[in-house]
Parts: sequence; C-alpha cells; structure tokens
Amino acid sequence: MKLFTLFVAYDFGGHYNTVHTSLEGIVDVIHEIAKELPIDDELPKEEHIQKFLDEDEEYYREFSDGTWIHIQELSEKSTSEIIEKIKEEG
Repeated sequence: MKLFTLFVAYDFGGHYNTVHTSLEGIVDVIHEIAKELPIDDELPKEEHIQKFLDEDEEYYREFSDGTWIHIQELSEKSTSEIIEKIKEEG
C-alpha cells in the first residue's frame, strides 16, 4: 500500500496536513482547497504529480496568492510503521 502526505501552507499562516492512499485523493483535496482561494492558477493533475514523484522524492507548488503545497510519497518502511501503529491503536 502506498501512502502520500499533503501539506498546505496558506498565505494567511494557516496549515493543513493529511495522509492519503492515492494521489487521486490528494488531487481532489487540492481542487477543493483551490475553490476557497483567490486564485485562477492551473491546478496540478495526478499524472503530473506522479511523474514528478517518480523523478524526485517530493512535489512542491506555490500558487499565485502565496499558498503552497508539498506532496511526498512515504517509503515502504514508513508506511509499514504507520499501518502497524494504526492496528495497535485500532
């Protein structure tokens, strides 16, 4: 199972952090967040993010209002540790 983190730093100082099992889920969240921002930037597509992650460890994008996002695919080791922790607590 793959896990991806999404971190959003809003221009007004607020932050949002979440973990998803797919890039599709992250792209959906980005589109929802963008509706609330005063931007008309082109939003990243799942394929573009995946291509970037395949070439590098992380994806960074700054929008015209100063809000920025950071996406990272967690390693298998990190993913296994998170899943074990969830099972222990669950």
